[in-house]
Amino acid sequence: MIEHRSARHDLVWLQPGSASRATALPLPPLSADDAITRLAEWIDAGRPLVVARQPAHLAPGRLRLGLPLPASEGKLRLAFDVPRAAVLRGAPPPPLAAVPEHLPRRWHASLDALLASPAILAANPRVFGSAAMQAVTGIECVSEESDLDLLLAPASREAALAALAALAHIDASGVGPRIDGEIVDPHGRATSWRELAAGAASILVKGHDSVAMTGHAEFLDGLGGAAA
Repeated sequence: MIEHRSARHDLVWLQPGSASRATALPLPPLSADDAITRLAEWIDAGRPLVVARQPAHLAPGRLRLGLPLPASEGKLRLAFDVPRAAVLRGAPPPPLAAVPEHLPRRWHASLDALLASPAILAANPRVFGSAAMQAVTGIECVSEESDLDLLLAPASREAALAALAALAHIDASGVGPRIDGEIVDPHGRATSWRELAAGAASILVKGHDSVAMTGHAEFLDGLGGAAA
């Protein structure tokens, strides 16, 4: 069992046989029984699930996880509540530098540009979503429509602004996938980089177990560094 508090987008491996202790959330067209069967197959293959935002009503000792099925299965995202005691191990999303060899060649120009950007590298870039799952499992999860989902953790307001400028420049090149993702603060609260870059007075911020509108300046100031 992992002892640390799992963050959104973290990867979690469950103990073999633990699917029987999971509760599946409804997701047509799959029945709950079918979802549990798929979960058991996934766990037995040694593949991870993804930590989701934890709902307020979740019972103590339980963890909400997502299972993003590959493109061949319609890219459905199954959701389960599992006992924390069933967690074998956990890990943060893979670093950006670790994933290019697992991703389509058509993405490499964008990946190279991101990895060549000091502002991006300074924000400890990690990858989540379909790209991360493909890199970790070896299953084809990325489709023609897939975005590249990045998780950036800049150490200051200034670092965040530099990373936002770099993201906008690389994304505007039109080469490779659309770049999506989040900027995360030291408390694990995150917002869409596009929303933050747009500069609206209020932005949607997601925490481990919360969603709230937060002031744009307040979020940036919470990263540290010089205030505006």
